[in-house]
Amino acid sequence: MVLALLLAAALADDGSDIVVTHRFSASPETLYEHLLDVQNIKNAASESCMRKWVLYERTEGLGAQFRVVYQMEGWRRRLDGSVVAAERPRRIEWDHHGNRGFITRFTLKPDEGGTEVTVHTFLNDPPWPFRRYFARKVQPTWQACYRDLLDNVASVLGES
Repeated sequence: MVLALLLAAALADDGSDIVVTHRFSASPETLYEHLLDVQNIKNAASESCMRKWVLYERTEGLGAQFRVVYQMEGWRRRLDGSVVAAERPRRIEWDHHGNRGFITRFTLKPDEGGTEVTVHTFLNDPPWPFRRYFARKVQPTWQACYRDLLDNVASVLGES
C-alpha cells in the first residue's frame, strides 16, 4: 500500500502553484517601487488572463486594495485582494481573499548587477476530476500570463 502511494505521488503532476521567474537589469529597489503599486501591475497585465480590474483609492503599499478577474481556459475567479506584506526591497505579497482565494508573492533577489524577480501564486490542487485539466491547460496559460506581465514590466522600465 505504501509503495502504491509513493508511486502515485511520483507519477502525479507537479503541484498546482504558478511560478515564473524573470531577470531584470534594474536594481531591486527600482523594481520593488514599481511592483509595490497595484496600478503598475494592472497596466502590465494581459487582458487575456487578468481583467476587469477595480482599483480603490490607494493603489500603492501595504493595505492597497483591488479586485481582479483571473480567467483562462475556462477557469475563472473574481477576487478582492490587498497588499498584505512588503519587505523592502525583497518581497511583496498579495492576499486574494475568500475561500477560493490565494496568496501571490513577488520575490526580488539581487542577481549579477540586476534583479531576479519570481512571481509565485500558492494554490491548492484542484479536486479530481479537474486536476489533470488544470495542470495541462490552466497552469501553463497562467504561467504564460505571468511571463507576459514580467515582460511588460521590463518594457515599461526600458529593458528589452
